[in-house]
Amino acid sequence: NEIEIGVMAGLGYPASKGGLLHAADAMGVDALVDQLDRFTRELGFRFHPAHRLRTMKSAGHLGVKTKRGFFNY
Repeated sequence: NEIEIGVMAGLGYPASKGGLLHAADAMGVDALVDQLDRFTRELGFRFHPAHRLRTMKSAGHLGVKTKRGFFNY
């Protein structure tokens, strides 16, 4: 995925962790959205979850625990 490569190459995110989208799938998209909502309330709008994350949560595409998220498991 281009996003994964860009984050690893551009930000130095460790390749051993698989990139941010794999991390989101491992954490759980629902947990990620909930955490971002808390950050938004406490720290401001810059932490507002992307529409795609909310759509994935609503559809039940929660990552590893549902075997479907940014990737299929």
